[in-house]
Amino acid sequence: MCGLDQGSLSNMYHYRAFGRIVASELELPEFEPVDAHLVDGQGEVVRIVCASLSHVPLEDRNAGLFRVRGGEVDFEIPKIVRVRVARPDYIEVDLLDPDREREARLFVTGSAFGAWAMRNGRLPFHCGVVTKGGFGFALTGPKGAGKSTLTTALVQRGLGLMSDDVVLLDAVEGSSDGEGRCVTVTPSFARIKLWQDSAEQLDIDTSKLSRLARGEEKYHVPFPQDRVAETAQLAGVFALTFNDACEQPECRKLKVPEALAELRSSIYRPDLVPALNLEEKAFALVSAILTSVPVYEFVRPRDLSRLSETADALAAQIDALTTGAIRPAYR
Repeated sequence: MCGLDQGSLSNMYHYRAFGRIVASELELPEFEPVDAHLVDGQGEVVRIVCASLSHVPLEDRNAGLFRVRGGEVDFEIPKIVRVRVARPDYIEVDLLDPDREREARLFVTGSAFGAWAMRNGRLPFHCGVVTKGGFGFALTGPKGAGKSTLTTALVQRGLGLMSDDVVLLDAVEGSSDGEGRCVTVTPSFARIKLWQDSAEQLDIDTSKLSRLARGEEKYHVPFPQDRVAETAQLAGVFALTFNDACEQPECRKLKVPEALAELRSSIYRPDLVPALNLEEKAFALVSAILTSVPVYEFVRPRDLSRLSETADALAAQIDALTTGAIRPAYR
């Protein structure tokens, strides 16, 4: 229940997400729960507090969904939720309709944390990430490209799960081979969002799963947390596209301009980049990816009945990258 003293961490729900401990007045079953004692002494706690927030008029929104003003980021989903990110360690939430809390949580766990990350100078990317051999492999592409479906299929084939939908990427000095920069991946939370038809192809029973929203046949699919990697070095990016005419899945390495465009388009909530003066940060991160990670186009048939062969083909590409020497991509 909301309305607790913002200065206290007691009587809150406690989770781990986006590489932080989250202490929340709002229950967020999408996140991994942790014991309250783990919060004691933690210097990096993100608090989600309930507050009465003012309306965010459309004409005031200068960053797509968001209003950025004086270091504060606000957004509003009419009749569902208002959110403000004004401090490095706080996210304020105003539930406008208690009956639509499930829908509100989608924006709290997604857009709100995207704004929180960017306000703290970090860049979230819209992709799924699986792991093999200690390396992370990102699946990008537009909405409906099959990121969540293929992420699930790869996990079913023995790959590790980092995250579905959103991850944080950071460029750091020194890679596993001791040369140059590498890019690390921090997951958001261990749930995959699947449509009913994809779940059926993957033999996942949705009868006891939580829907994302009322009247929508899309479900939260939880995964055991002990199968989720907390960090990995990014070693490959696969941009998913459809081609109904292709006889079998195809994979080709993108040229630098194509790879650059794909990476830029995969930044989560990109309207916040210029609004928060993150252009230089985004350029540096994309450059680090281009110099350390190969970016591929992975073309697949749209027909879900061919999902198994598609996942097998993608798993084979990842296996080839993992077992071979992973070297800088575009030097």
